Amino acid sequence: MIADQPQGSSTPFIKPLPTPKRWLRRIAVVAALLGWWFSYNLVRLSVGVDAADPWLQASCGPAEVDAAPSDCLSVLRSQWGSVRLSREEGGLKIPSATLGMGYFAFLALWYLFVGPPTRDRVQWHIPILVIVGLGALDSLRYTYLMAFVLRRWCEGCSAAHAANGVLLLLTILSWPRRPRPDQARAHPTSSLALATLCTGALAVLLHLTLIILYVFGGQCQFLRGEYTRITNDPAYILWRYEQQPVAALGLRDDEPVFGRDDAPHTLIVFSDFQCPACQVAHQTLEDVVSRHPGDLRIAYRYYPQDPACNPDPKYKRGGHTAACRAARAAEAARVLGGAEIFERMRGVLFVNHAQLEFDRFATWAEELGLDPNVFTQTMESEQAAQAVQCDIELGMQLGLERIPALFLDGRELKYWRQLEVWNALLGPVSPAVSQPTTTSPGQ
Repeated sequence: MIADQPQGSSTPFIKPLPTPKRWLRRIAVVAALLGWWFSYNLVRLSVGVDAADPWLQASCGPAEVDAAPSDCLSVLRSQWGSVRLSREEGGLKIPSATLGMGYFAFLALWYLFVGPPTRDRVQWHIPILVIVGLGALDSLRYTYLMAFVLRRWCEGCSAAHAANGVLLLLTILSWPRRPRPDQARAHPTSSLALATLCTGALAVLLHLTLIILYVFGGQCQFLRGEYTRITNDPAYILWRYEQQPVAALGLRDDEPVFGRDDAPHTLIVFSDFQCPACQVAHQTLEDVVSRHPGDLRIAYRYYPQDPACNPDPKYKRGGHTAACRAARAAEAARVLGGAEIFERMRGVLFVNHAQLEFDRFATWAEELGLDPNVFTQTMESEQAAQAVQCDIELGMQLGLERIPALFLDGRELKYWRQLEVWNALLGPVSPAVSQPTTTSPGQ
């Protein structure tokens, strides 16, 4: 077929014929995309996510919690439903359908951009025929396993294998049987075939990488959940507490102690008034003391995470920039008002822990009945600074890793949030719940 010759050209302009069997290419692309879609849904079901396809979700999705899994889920959860990436037991593994996603994506790209070749370029069709042939053998293997080994049928798997069978038939039909017409162009060009092969290989690697990252992330989340479950187990917490060494932590003569002097258990708490976790500990201990009146006495120590007064290297590059002044404010309240005002000031500081930067300590002291001028002088005194520094030095000697740090009877209690742990440590909850008395050994 010769078109009009362009002006100034002595060579006839030949209009190339379209690439061969375009109808077959379209059907193959559709079959490959269907296979990818079924494989995608099987991957979702394998990792515990609902299928995006309503039919597969209805036929393969999970049933009621107490019911047995569907035949589809049984197949996906079998040893053939996943591929191990490690020989170790319990190692990382990915759903077998991931390979199906990459396989169908590769074929969809090939038939979209290349498709059936002309007879003089048949060498580019041979590797595709080999790949599809191996894929067909794999489909036969999985079909055999479902029929004769597992004796269960996965509807989604069967649909993906059916799409693969259609692709095998179309790939065979794509083999050129007639020579290329003289005026038709050779197809595909080497550059097109190589570019498509490379793009398909990258698509396979992309599928594998994304699924591996997803599965790895899910496994990390599972392990994190298991770690949290174990570390929150009261039995583990008690065992961990009993393994801690006993530190020599005595009470000072002028130190406010909250609870009865003859309580069988002594708790010493290192905290920071700008620390949100310390505020939680403060509230938790109030609940513990109300449930165990007479069983626990508490002494509070300062450990501000503030480089202005704490030389701990962890806080050299930043920390709670108002924590040192807040600790001196609490100490000034103790000096001027005793244990009762000290405890009330601690409560005010924790409630306003997000506003300590505004330096409203004198205002809060006045609201507690203290002279603001005297309070400010006491807060800025060497006595208050020395008291805070003494607690910081003790905390550094103990090697405190986190704040708040709670020492019950000399042993550090690293996990203190659960009331069940306190009940196990302090004994049964008193039937008559009452508020603890506030005393000071020096009074």
